[in-house]
Amino acid sequence: MVKLKYPFLLDFYSMPGKQRIYEEMKRSSSGEREFYSGSLVRLQIEFVKHRSPKLKDVIRFCKYWKKETQLNIPSYAIELIAIKVWEDQGSPDSKSLKDLITAVFTTMMQFRHLAVAWYANYNSSLCEPIKT
Repeated sequence: MVKLKYPFLLDFYSMPGKQRIYEEMKRSSSGEREFYSGSLVRLQIEFVKHRSPKLKDVIRFCKYWKKETQLNIPSYAIELIAIKVWEDQGSPDSKSLKDLITAVFTTMMQFRHLAVAWYANYNSSLCEPIKT
C-alpha cells in the first residue's frame, strides 16, 4: 500500500474552496511546491480557456517558438506573460498578431524581473513578497 504525503491533492476540486492547498504550499519548501503543479493544471486550463481566440493564437505561436528554440521557460509562464501583455494593452483584438507577438517577446526578455499575479483562484494574502 502506498501512503501519500499529500493525499488531499487528489481531492483538490471537491474541497470547499482552494485555500487549503495554497496554505499547504506556503508552508512547503520550494522543492516540495513542484509536486503541487499537477493538482493545479485544471485551474490553469480554466484561466486560459475563455480568452480571446487571437490571444490564444499568440500563445500558440510563442509556445511553438519556445519548442523550436529550446528556450528554457515554462509553457504556463508564456501563457501568463501573453495574458499580461494582452490585458496591459486593453485586450486589443484590433492589433496585429505581429505587434502582439513582438510585445510578448519583449516582455519575455524581462522574464526574471517580471512579477504578475491574478487573484481569480486564490487570496492575495497567500502571496509571498517577491525578493529581487
